[in-house]
Amino acid sequence: MKRLQFYFFVCTIFETNEDYKQPSILTFLGDSSYSVFLVHYPLLLAISKVTFALGIDKLMGFFFTMLAITALSLVLSCYFFVLIEKPLSSFTTNYIKKVTV
Repeated sequence: MKRLQFYFFVCTIFETNEDYKQPSILTFLGDSSYSVFLVHYPLLLAISKVTFALGIDKLMGFFFTMLAITALSLVLSCYFFVLIEKPLSSFTTNYIKKVTV
């Protein structure tokens, strides 16, 4: 319990420090979290059906298969964010600005 409290204390100190720059990968994952939330479940289902149908789970083992499925789902969800959500968001923002002006 004391380690957890210490961890939160250190995170608070870093957060209040103006010179601290968050790692860009964490910022990107935070920005794309809604896309990951929306897309990960259908991707997990589709990818797992394909891998189990092909017998990849027997080849790699169940743990590594699930790890690979999770990683692939995360990568594809981030592609969804970059290719669909981000452009659509900027398009709708620009469209609303034009309509309201």
